Amino acid sequence: MVVGVFILADFALLYWRSKNKTSPSASNASPTLRIVVLITAFNEDPNLVLDTSLSAKLAVGKQGDVYILDDSTDKATRQQIDSFRDYGFKVIRREIRRGYKAGAVNEWLKTYGNRL
Repeated sequence: MVVGVFILADFALLYWRSKNKTSPSASNASPTLRIVVLITAFNEDPNLVLDTSLSAKLAVGKQGDVYILDDSTDKATRQQIDSFRDYGFKVIRREIRRGYKAGAVNEWLKTYGNRL
């Protein structure tokens, strides 16, 4: 019973503290803050990549950019993903594919990470 009372008191204290905290979001972020969303793709369904990219763009709004890191080998898939530039997405491809999707993120960080 003593343990139960302690857990209840701890829960109440944590709940009360959480009500006093505010978390940053894209809507109330500072004007100098830039948000970058990296979407990795390797022969994914282009419609799925587009849906994901549009959702990410809605989430970051004008505070950020959405990059599609495409390593697709299928020519038709590459062409469809290239057409997503019309929506304002930045499509990036690597010459040498190492490290799978995490390798695409690491390569983006090496190339663009210090520019933002």
